[in-house]
Amino acid sequence: MSSVLNVVSNADVMWQAFGCVAAMFVISPKLTGLMAGVVTAIVAVGSLFGSALRQLSRTSQAQVPLFNKSYPEIEI
Repeated sequence: MSSVLNVVSNADVMWQAFGCVAAMFVISPKLTGLMAGVVTAIVAVGSLFGSALRQLSRTSQAQVPLFNKSYPEIEI
């Protein structure tokens, strides 16, 4: 029952988002297009930064055992 509720809830959210974008387009097509482009650019930049940060985190966490081996009296 829970998965059916999730699907229905997601469908409601999708229809609501579609309705909001349609209403924005009716009010101002130029501003709606600009907003879509800006939001897409922000999401893309955030994804790139997130990917780089995850890679940096994996690299630093891989070095923790090496540090502990060199300095066993310090606990991390």
